[in-house]
Amino acid sequence: MQVRRSGHRKAPREAAGLLHYHVYPNRHTEPRYTNTATVNPPFPSDDTRDFIELARVLLEGIRRDGYRYLKAGIMLCNFSPPRVCQRHLFEEDEGRCGSEELMESLESWLESCLTC
Repeated sequence: MQVRRSGHRKAPREAAGLLHYHVYPNRHTEPRYTNTATVNPPFPSDDTRDFIELARVLLEGIRRDGYRYLKAGIMLCNFSPPRVCQRHLFEEDEGRCGSEELMESLESWLESCLTC
């Protein structure tokens, strides 16, 4: 399966409040099947690790045995400024340790890869 990163990116430091996942097999060699799944994370996130965890859960829900998938995609939606969301009254914002620094490093690495 080929992995591509879209040239159109979210604005820097925006959190996504919705994740949409879709899969397609090769329409020429496989029986016709497409499926999608959408999830609202508990709170908007700008951490790639959160998106990967959610995508794995969604994939397990829509994947079927016997198909060889050709294409899969993830779409992030409902952007908002990070850390600006209504939380529950007694919930603490634990966040991930070092998340901001890690995401900045990842973004700069991806930018250098795209310019090659």
